[in-house]
Amino acid sequence: MTTAFELFGGGISSAKALSIFSQIMDGVEAAHLQGVVHRDLKPENILYDRRTDRLAIADFGIAHLTEELAATAVETTPSQRLANFLYAAPEQRTRNQPVTARADIYALGLILNEMFTGLVPHGTYYRVNRRRR
Repeated sequence: MTTAFELFGGGISSAKALSIFSQIMDGVEAAHLQGVVHRDLKPENILYDRRTDRLAIADFGIAHLTEELAATAVETTPSQRLANFLYAAPEQRTRNQPVTARADIYALGLILNEMFTGLVPHGTYYRVNRRRR
C-alpha cells in the first residue's frame, strides 16, 4: 500500500489520473450517502494498492456525521485544528462556520488540480506548473 500523494509524485498520465479520481469520488460519495463528511481529504489520506489498482479513503478521524445520523454533535473544538490546511475549504478556516459535504468537494477539486499540475492552488497568484505529460 502506498498513498495517492506518493502516486501523484511519480507523475501519472491523464487517463490514469481520471481513472484514479473516479475511484476517489466513488469513495467520498459512499461516505456522503452514509451521512459522513470526511473533513480532511488529502492525498495522504487516500491509500493506493498498486497490485489491485484500487484506492481506499482513510483517516476518518475528524469526520462529521450529519445531524440526521448523530445522536450527539461531533465537532472540532476551537482549540483543535485540522492536521493540514492545504486542502481545507474556506469555511474550515473560520470559526463557527458549518462544515458540510461541500468541504469535501472543495478538497476533491484541489486534489484533481494537483493530479494534473503537481500544485495545489491557493489565492490569486499561485504558481502555474507548465510541464507537459
